[in-house]
Amino acid sequence: MWLVVKQDVWDSKAIRNPRDLRGKRMDGTSPGSEGWFLARHVMTLGALQPSDLTFTTRFSNPADWLLAMRNNVTDVQAAFEPTVTQLEAQHLGHRWM
Repeated sequence: MWLVVKQDVWDSKAIRNPRDLRGKRMDGTSPGSEGWFLARHVMTLGALQPSDLTFTTRFSNPADWLLAMRNNVTDVQAAFEPTVTQLEAQHLGHRWM
């Protein structure tokens, strides 16, 4: 499981550590999933509450993750392989954590 930062957000250096998530849009896939746990853990590391950013659990499958990144709906997406490699190959996202 990885957190993937949208490529243009990564290139602008807007997100480099957990505190940088403030004000950003992050999707943690399904509630209770590994992605949800990782996303919530990273928010804790940054001393952030869900209200400090737009945290959703709307995108629960690889097709949704690709579309969310492509359509600029999320800045950070929890995802697993092989989708992470596809996001990088299409220059949509950067593997972060």
